[in-house]
Amino acid sequence: MNQITDKIKPLKELSSRLKTEKAKGKKVVLCHGCFDLLHIGHIKHFNAAKEMGDILVVTLTPDRFIEKGPGRPLFNEDLRLEQVANLACVDFVALNGQKDAVDAIESIQPDIYVKGDEYQSVDKDPTGKMTIEKKAVEDGGGELRFTSLPTFSSTELINRSVDRFSPEIQTYLSRVRGQFSADRMATYVEDFSKLKVLVIGDIIVDEYSYCHVSGTVSKYPTLAAVFDQTIQMLGGSAAVARHVRGFVQDVTLLSWVGDQNDYESYIRKGMAAENIALDLMAWPRQPTVVKRRFITGEYPNPLSSTGNASPTGARLFELGYLPKLPMAAELKEAMAAKVKALVDKFDMVIVADFGHGTLSQPVADALKGRRWFAVNSQTNSSNFGFNLINRYKNLDFVCIDELEARLPYGDRQAPVDEIARRLKADLAIKTLMVTMGKNGLVIFGDEPVRVPPLATRVLDTVGSGDAVLSLASLSNFLKQPSEVTGFLGACAGAGACQIPGNMDSVKKASLSKFLTGLLK
Repeated sequence: MNQITDKIKPLKELSSRLKTEKAKGKKVVLCHGCFDLLHIGHIKHFNAAKEMGDILVVTLTPDRFIEKGPGRPLFNEDLRLEQVANLACVDFVALNGQKDAVDAIESIQPDIYVKGDEYQSVDKDPTGKMTIEKKAVEDGGGELRFTSLPTFSSTELINRSVDRFSPEIQTYLSRVRGQFSADRMATYVEDFSKLKVLVIGDIIVDEYSYCHVSGTVSKYPTLAAVFDQTIQMLGGSAAVARHVRGFVQDVTLLSWVGDQNDYESYIRKGMAAENIALDLMAWPRQPTVVKRRFITGEYPNPLSSTGNASPTGARLFELGYLPKLPMAAELKEAMAAKVKALVDKFDMVIVADFGHGTLSQPVADALKGRRWFAVNSQTNSSNFGFNLINRYKNLDFVCIDELEARLPYGDRQAPVDEIARRLKADLAIKTLMVTMGKNGLVIFGDEPVRVPPLATRVLDTVGSGDAVLSLASLSNFLKQPSEVTGFLGACAGAGACQIPGNMDSVKKASLSKFLTGLLK
């Protein structure tokens, strides 16, 4: 048996083996981390940990849970396991099953759990997980210890020594690092926390129905598929509210719900679970908006040992359950009255207009001059060419994609800068952000600020624009520099691209890791 590969064990098998060793009086020590670029700091840490006991176990975070920015991890989990196993001081290596170390701690029940001294202060804990990890160690009868050694950073070494990005992105990141440290950027994010935000827009229930194509129907040229499972999630304005709630304590969502399908309870439970206040208007004899996508492949089990399968395969078909008639005039006026009654209670308003009824002209008129507000007016298959941004006037911040910016003028050819200049003037927009997919984004304020795309791994683009809108709106409201607004928006969008649909939202802890991974 190869001595190196024999050190690498599944967590369950290792747990059983260590119980036998502990019964013999052996003291087990555990270290946990990513260990993406193994360096002298890691080696010193492992050697110090080994001196505390008899058996040193190192567990690693799986690739799918590493949130240190685009292109990370630099080395995949198999290579990271192998490089740690090559160290003489390490007795066993295992891949953890969760984002934090609790799973490994509960399985191994170490006598001593060892972290670097940068984790001693809960306020400065880069993972935000030390409190629950400490409790798990102590519940298993162990103790938490820290090594006090010179600090080396894998992230900093990778950022300075490894070309993970195109020359354009490297040049951009160098410029941002020269203007803003990771700590300064984190301060900008922290400034969001005390804001009170009202989100207005259509709630969309997104469903991903996974299936396996088995062939074609024998008598017709039609694909035949075998159903696997359906994943349900809250999208549309609910997704925007969830992204905002990841950074802000006080969020209210104003929307409507239909009575022709039974989703009100699901929506209310979902918003309550994230402490988002919900003000729902009933729209009789209409369905709540549902968009069901049929997708090949299977949704990866987050507890699987690999978890590297793409969560979205080819999209076979999309089925929408949408209002069949325009909203009645009295309902439009009722929604506008709700807006007038609510807006003065908030610092800012984010309007997520998906074109399904919430944002009528009376509602748009009710917002004028009442409160700072940001708008996204989205084009989709059910409203193409009809849900245009020019129903709004005197706008503080607009975030739309390039196609949505061009539609009011029917102009495919003009440079985006010219389109933006016309749109800003015609609608009296103070700041306009245009997102351009693989070409990044541009903020048109006093001077254009261009941000290249920061996503190097794209699992699913559904909902990424909502994340950009959410973070960029918070930043622009606080009058943060356009360079900061663009960078935070691009980081939020890149993070959302790694989430299947709207299964989760971008949160402060994950964004902080992402920022550090780029700027350290």
